[in-house]
Parts: sequence; C-alpha cells; structure tokens
Amino acid sequence: EGRQVAGAAVLLAASILLSRLLGFARESVIAALIGRGRSTDAYNAAFQIPDILFYLLAGGALSVAFIPLYQALKKERGVAAAERFLATVLGTMTTLTALATVLLWLAAGWLVALQFPRFEPEAQLLTAGLTRVVLPAQIFFMAGGIVRGALMAEDRFRSQALAPLVYNLAIMSLELGF
Repeated sequence: EGRQVAGAAVLLAASILLSRLLGFARESVIAALIGRGRSTDAYNAAFQIPDILFYLLAGGALSVAFIPLYQALKKERGVAAAERFLATVLGTMTTLTALATVLLWLAAGWLVALQFPRFEPEAQLLTAGLTRVVLPAQIFFMAGGIVRGALMAEDRFRSQALAPLVYNLAIMSLELGF
C-alpha cells in the first residue's frame, strides 16, 4: 500500500508540474497570437468570475471532503450506498453550479463593470461576452471533479493526473485553430 500511495503521489506531482509547464506554454501562445492590449486583458479578465464560482463551490475542497465519506459509506454500507451518495452529491452540486452559472451569466456585464471599472466600455463588453463563453465550463469542471474524487477513492488516479493536461492542451489547440 505504501508503494501505491507513493506511486499516486509521484503521478499527481508530475502531472501538476507538467500542467504548470503547459500553462506557461499556453500563456506564451496567447501572447504570440493576441499580443498585449485590450483583447488580451479582456481574455484574461474573462476567467475571473468563472474561477471565483469554481473556488466557492469546489476549489478542491469538495474532493477532500467527498473521498473519506464515500470510502466510509462503501466500507460500512456497501457499494450501493456509496453510489447513491455519489449520485446525490453529483446531482446536487451540478444543479447548484448550473444555477449559479445562469445567474452569473445574466449578471456578467454588471459584474465585469464592477470588477474592472478602469476598462474602457468596449473592453468591458468584450470581457462580459468572453465571461459568458467561459462560465458554462464550470458545470463540467464541478461534475468532473466529483467523478474524479470517486475515482481517486477507488485508487484510480490517472484521470486526476490527466485532467489539467487535457485542459491546457485543449485551450492551446483552440487558440491555434486545431
């Protein structure tokens, strides 16, 4: 078991390191394609509100709380109870995230103006539009995080290690037009 924990730790640490390197490459691609200016500022600012939603609703804390409860239920009451718990948490949190996404989508213009008062009106409009594009992804991040938590509770760590890599590669390929 000690080797399994060490192997999982090495896998996740390597994934985080590679994800950070890919993030740096992603930022370099953005800088090369868009350059500096209003568009780049709007692009970067567009992630602020969705990130706040993610941090408030999940931010990794959900997995930390979910995994021991899932494992305890599985051990004490069986697989069916653990799966019901997974379904309940997944359904509830995904619904809450979807509702929060709709509210933030509707309020994006006002929130961007509040958060970035020094942006010119055109930059605020662009940021609000981009924010509305980015917001729905949080629903999938939330649901994926819960499912990855269940997989980690089953000692399956590959999806957790691959998730940030796929995310960074997908953004870069979209930016490059693939």
